[in-house]
Order: sequence, then C-alpha cells, then structure tokens
Amino acid sequence: MLSILIILKNKKILDVGCGTGFYSKYAIDKNAEVIAVDASQEMLDHLGKTNASPRLIMYKANLADGLPFIASTLLITLSAPLYYTILKIGNYY
Repeated sequence: MLSILIILKNKKILDVGCGTGFYSKYAIDKNAEVIAVDASQEMLDHLGKTNASPRLIMYKANLADGLPFIASTLLITLSAPLYYTILKIGNYY
C-alpha cells in the first residue's frame, strides 16, 4: 500500500480504522495533516504515544455511527482494511 501513497505530501488525510497508526505516521512523515479514527481507545492511545505531532488529530468513533465531524474538506481517505479486502477479492495477492 505504501507504493500508492506517494500522493500524500502536504495533503489532508482521513485514516479510517487507523489501528496502531502505521499509515498515519507515514502520512505525517510526508508532511500531511492526518485525522485518525478508530473504535479502540487503546489503539488511539498507542498512536498518540508513538506519533506525537501537531499534524495529527484523533477521534474514537464507531464508523457504523458515522464520523464525529464533517469530512467534506478532506482530500484522501485511507483504510488499510478496505484496501486489503479489495486486493483479496480481486485475487491480487
């Protein structure tokens, strides 16, 4: 997935189901502003401890209930679980 993320530089990113924040950190390292969303407070705590950055905003949310903010100004949405599901369904790996 990292190979397709070269477009992140200086962008606004929504990392859906961010987990430990691997992709959030990658995007921050590319100077992106990141909103990381996960249903697990434990994952968000880990992300906050390992990726302290003024370009990171975190929200605890169950996506089935919708986002706790308006995402219309975001340019790119990341979702590693969705990405890998698409690859598996398409027999790409």
